[in-house]
Amino acid sequence: MNPVLTSRQLEVLELIAEGMTASEIGLNLGISERTVHAHCRSIHEALGTKTLAGAVVVAMKQRLILFPVSSLDKAEPGRAEMINQPK
Repeated sequence: MNPVLTSRQLEVLELIAEGMTASEIGLNLGISERTVHAHCRSIHEALGTKTLAGAVVVAMKQRLILFPVSSLDKAEPGRAEMINQPK
């Protein structure tokens, strides 16, 4: 089964994977923190998860989102490309 997430839900999930808080995500996307939480509830429902970490893992396994590259690029250049290579 491949759950369908809206483009906004995918944006929120990618920012969660980057380590942003709901407040930071809201500021970044121009939406309220309450709306971010509503998107998170919808993400959990679609993916069948109970935690944000679980949602990120499921989304990565299903290749809905890629491993966050921004933190890897700073820490270890080249590693992000290696991790995101298709199998």
